[in-house]
Amino acid sequence: MCGPCWCWAARGWSWPRPPWARRRFVTWGATAGEAAGTLSGDDLLPDVGLVSTRAVTIGAPPSAVWPWLVQMGSGRGGA
Repeated sequence: MCGPCWCWAARGWSWPRPPWARRRFVTWGATAGEAAGTLSGDDLLPDVGLVSTRAVTIGAPPSAVWPWLVQMGSGRGGA
């Protein structure tokens, strides 16, 4: 016999969440300023239904992070 959480997941439904929890998931790791700001490409789809901005803080200078980022992607070390 399955529990209520399993039944929801098996049907492909998401568990109902209060509005404050949804905001937390779609802005994970981003500051309020980052989440409210505009990013390049935002003008390409002006009337979207859901906007999410997620962020990660890395304790390293860009010169140390950039070599790792360029490895990712199709046809590179990450694919």
